[in-house]
Amino acid sequence: MNPVHSPPTAYFSKMAEPEETWICLEFIYHDLFIYTSASPKVNFLLTHDRDRLHDGVIRDVERQQRRKTENIYLLQQQLELTRQLRKSEDEQLQNSESAG
Repeated sequence: MNPVHSPPTAYFSKMAEPEETWICLEFIYHDLFIYTSASPKVNFLLTHDRDRLHDGVIRDVERQQRRKTENIYLLQQQLELTRQLRKSEDEQLQNSESAG
């Protein structure tokens, strides 16, 4: 057996004292208490944050759709104004040619 990988005999030969076992159990119970009492709060916070993120995504999509609709409306207005301007320019050009 390779000496580097052999288990330390001092560790296995020493039995845990009752006092050490009690201290170890206290830490385990303490950790379990902290975990079980913090877990619902953490779960609530994570769920709350996830819901807020989801709501934010929904709002962003709605805002994008509104802006798209507004941009289409503004583009239609601009096209109509451009048609009116060209029509007016054509009329002015025809009036100047007929007068000249």
